Parts: sequence; structure tokens; C-alpha cells
Amino acid sequence: MQKTAYRTIKTTADILYEPFLAEQIGRRESQLLQGEIFDVEAVDGLFLKGKSRHDGYKGYVHRDGLRVNEGKATHFCSTNLSFFRHTPDIKSREIMPVSFMSRLEIDKHSLKNGFVRACGHGWMPQGHVTPLSALRERIDYVSQALKLLGMPYRYGGRSALGMDCSGFVQTVMT
Repeated sequence: MQKTAYRTIKTTADILYEPFLAEQIGRRESQLLQGEIFDVEAVDGLFLKGKSRHDGYKGYVHRDGLRVNEGKATHFCSTNLSFFRHTPDIKSREIMPVSFMSRLEIDKHSLKNGFVRACGHGWMPQGHVTPLSALRERIDYVSQALKLLGMPYRYGGRSALGMDCSGFVQTVMT
């Protein structure tokens, strides 16, 4: 099978050491965040085997968290946690959480009520997204780390829902 690029469509998708369906997490190597790319080299039942473009972790990801890559990320979530919403209104029902550093394709003509539309997902407050080009600017790593104080521990995690030590370093240094 030729490598195929897939994009994460959930808040997070676990990268596992081996395909594993059970109550335990198995050995979670890392996580993919919303919008990150996973290069798939093989299919193993309900799992796709491949490698994360973000951090190079290899393993298996359940196929329900990925879709063949279409489009291109233009922005990232710049708050610890946000939500996709059904309509551009703070009172609109949430569709799903969006973690800090998630990659998003924002429709540049969608600004409405202070919200922008993330292609294929829903609406987010405009102030919660930043163009990817901002990641090339000099980062104050200490300030970045302080923003993550109080984040829960989660083995193999890299999101606002929980992270481990390597996830913390990746998030701060990105």
C-alpha cells in the first residue's frame, strides 16, 4: 500500500503501540490533535498503521478518528480549549471540544457575529484561532508553559484534556 495522508477529525486520536480495543488504553505512544496529519502505510482491521507528521510517532490509530486528507490547515486553536458550535452564536450547542494547537482550515470569508467557520466542523470564536504563520514568530517558552499550569496528567496525551511530560514539552516548544 502506498502511503496516504489522513487528517484527524476528532478532538484527539490516540497513536497506539499496537491495535487494541479494550477498556485499557494499551500503550498510547502519543496523540494526534484535531487537523494533524497521519501518513498511513497499512490497514489492520479497524486500525490504520502509520506515522504522525507532527512528532514522528509511529503506531496504530483507530480509523474512526481519521479521514483522507482534503484541504489545508490555515490556523491553529490558540486558547487552551475551545468548541466547534453549530451556529455563530455563543448560545449555540457545542459540537465538540478543540484543544490548543489543533490545526484548522478556516473559511476566510466566514466572519459572522465574531465567529469564523472551521471547514467541515462548525463555528469558533474568531479570537480563539490564529494563523499558522504566527508559529514562525519568536515564542516565549516560559509564558507558554505557564499557560498550561493545572493541565491534567494523561499518559501519552498532548491536549487540553490532559498531557504527559513529552506532550507538555511538545506543546510548549511548538
